[in-house]
Amino acid sequence: MTILRNKNTKTALFSAVCISSFILLFIMIYTDNSRAVPENSDTVQSDYYIVSEYEGKIAVFKNEEKFPLEIYDSFTAILPDTDRELLKNGIIANSTEELQKIIEDYTS
Repeated sequence: MTILRNKNTKTALFSAVCISSFILLFIMIYTDNSRAVPENSDTVQSDYYIVSEYEGKIAVFKNEEKFPLEIYDSFTAILPDTDRELLKNGIIANSTEELQKIIEDYTS
């Protein structure tokens, strides 16, 4: 009888370990990891800039901000139609170097 109980205990223990492992695996696979902290800086979204028209002048917006980071004294009305259309849609710069080049192109 003790062998049978010991065997039943081992079977129950083995079953419990298998079920626990399956539940843990299920939780790991289906848990929302979108809030997890990124492991390296390559996965972090960096800031970007949008060069656009604001109240008739060239302006720079950072990310999705509603108000410009900087407004220049360059009026968009004096630019060619194609440039005005580009600025109306917004020109994205992914770095300060790109931003500087775009600003130089439109303000000089």
